[in-house]
Amino acid sequence: MTKDTAHLRIGDFNVKVEYTGRWENDGIGWYDYWGHVQFDKGNDYFMVDEINPIFTDENPDEITRIIGLINDNFDEYAEAIAELQEE
Repeated sequence: MTKDTAHLRIGDFNVKVEYTGRWENDGIGWYDYWGHVQFDKGNDYFMVDEINPIFTDENPDEITRIIGLINDNFDEYAEAIAELQEE
């Protein structure tokens, strides 16, 4: 499990977020195909489990909007974090 921070553009806001995630792999390993033993090493990728904004000076309306944007567009922000991890 990885826990780290990143800066994301969420709506009209630049927000520092804390996230948790893990490295996964889509390979199946060793397999036999018609008598030929082969190895599928797959691809490593980062899966984000949780995104939590770190608030400093935002007012309550901005906080509500940011949380709503994260919840409504979680996959988009998770992908942005995964791309940062994979660089």
